[in-house]
Amino acid sequence: MRVGLTGGIGAGKSTVSALFSKLGAVVISSDAIAQEVLDRPSVQSELIEIFSPEVVKDSKTDRKFLAEHVFLDPNLRVKLESLIHPLVRVEVEKNFSQLAPGQIGINEVPLLFEVGLEANYDCIVSVLADREQRIARSVARGLTRADAVARLSVQVEDEVRIEKSDFLIENNGDLTELSLKVTEVWGQILALSKK
Repeated sequence: MRVGLTGGIGAGKSTVSALFSKLGAVVISSDAIAQEVLDRPSVQSELIEIFSPEVVKDSKTDRKFLAEHVFLDPNLRVKLESLIHPLVRVEVEKNFSQLAPGQIGINEVPLLFEVGLEANYDCIVSVLADREQRIARSVARGLTRADAVARLSVQVEDEVRIEKSDFLIENNGDLTELSLKVTEVWGQILALSKK
């Protein structure tokens, strides 16, 4: 079974992914795959052409440099996404194809709705949190408030996630509360997978 897991910046997708993993899901992180793709020499060559040689430091692609540029320039963001997204999708498909019968794969995809991937999944789970909570979490992870707001501005509104998702997990409380919600949704996904 293929599950898409999404949510805006700072909503808590990674925490929810980790909880699903403990319950038995096979978690596929599009962000982790994107990092691997960004560090491929062939991709780095193209990034240097699009941006500048500064985009690669010590043979690693500088994600902070990329973020600073793409959130200021929509054209650069489109170029980056058109380069990276197809390569990430190929790797995600490889991961799904390796699932054993009966296993549930959960693909953590930050921009699932933004890039129109809904049809790729049997069901979709969205993690929601209040806007100020999400900004505060993003700042705690090292972003400036302005950067966090800029990233929020290119993501779909929660109303879209609510409308298009099969399951919603609100993450405004503590980890215990979140864990209970994830466990409840996991039970529903398991039931769905047996139909």
